[in-house]
Amino acid sequence: MKRISAILIAVLFAMSAFAGCTKEENAKGTDAVSTAKVGDKVVIGKYEQDNKTDNGEEGISWIVLAVQDGKTLLISEKVLEAKPYNVKKVNVTWEKCTLRKWLNEDFFNSAFTSKEKKSIIETTVKNSDNPKYGTPGGNDTQDKLFLLSFGEAKKYLKNQDAYKAKGTAFAKKNGLKVVKESLYAGNSGWWLRSPGLYPYDAGYVNYDGLVYNELYVSYKLFGARPAMWLEQ
Repeated sequence: MKRISAILIAVLFAMSAFAGCTKEENAKGTDAVSTAKVGDKVVIGKYEQDNKTDNGEEGISWIVLAVQDGKTLLISEKVLEAKPYNVKKVNVTWEKCTLRKWLNEDFFNSAFTSKEKKSIIETTVKNSDNPKYGTPGGNDTQDKLFLLSFGEAKKYLKNQDAYKAKGTAFAKKNGLKVVKESLYAGNSGWWLRSPGLYPYDAGYVNYDGLVYNELYVSYKLFGARPAMWLEQ
């Protein structure tokens, strides 16, 4: 009887361990999105983050911002890369900026598998004028990946803490400013796609979680926090 009891305990332990592994696996990949709720995190795609290239790229963690009409809005949990909004300080809108091109070409093609790419919805992105200064937002665009606008950030990020984001070690190596002060340690600034005070400025979220309008599009110390709509 003791031997049978020991065998049963071992079997039950193995089954519970297997169930735990299955749950972990289900938290990853596009299939996880079908059951995700607002505030949940899912892992989709891969990108270098720990700056240790010998161990391969790390899975990208995304926060669920909205679930509606059979699709899910996600934003990367971290600032994934150090990039200016546009490489040159010129009058520019989201439609023509270099960060949009990088997100929808280089990043899209390298970060996702073929299956994941098929689940990312090409979205009509509304590029509204600056809500405070009226700076033109330019034409609407069709994007797989984009940055949040002022209006979207206000709608989906419910408090100041939700605006704050930490940068990765890899992004820091590439020039991202990571704050060292204890109150905001590890936080970084990230771009919004909306225009700023002038046509050569873009909106951004600072390391303290506050939104600002006055920053040259060519500023190199902030980075990209991509967003995308995924099929459920």
